[in-house]
Amino acid sequence: MLLPRSLAASAPLLLSSVAVLFIFGFLNNALLLWRVFPESLHALDAHQCGMNDEVNVAHVLKKHRYRHDGLLEVNEEGPHPIYELTTRAEATWEQKLKAASKSLPEAVKEYRRRYVRAPPLGFDLW
Repeated sequence: MLLPRSLAASAPLLLSSVAVLFIFGFLNNALLLWRVFPESLHALDAHQCGMNDEVNVAHVLKKHRYRHDGLLEVNEEGPHPIYELTTRAEATWEQKLKAASKSLPEAVKEYRRRYVRAPPLGFDLW
């Protein structure tokens, strides 16, 4: 591996740090699964594990809390917050698309409402 001299000395430390973080992440996920499905870790076959049945973990995982200032307070016993944030962002984007103007007259009307003036020349070409 070709590294600059300044990084060559720290490469073993960097690699060992990455390995420790990987192992920590793996153990953290294993612990979370054990908390959510403790009985399935001791099951002997797929049927006992519930792999043939649909599993709804929403009732097991706790919810996060949104503060009045828009920030998210993460609940350690909940799912990773990125899933909820992504779902909310997609829903907000869909609402924005539904409210968007679909024709030139609608766009002109919205422009006049927002800016209290006529749209500029060439607005129809946008």
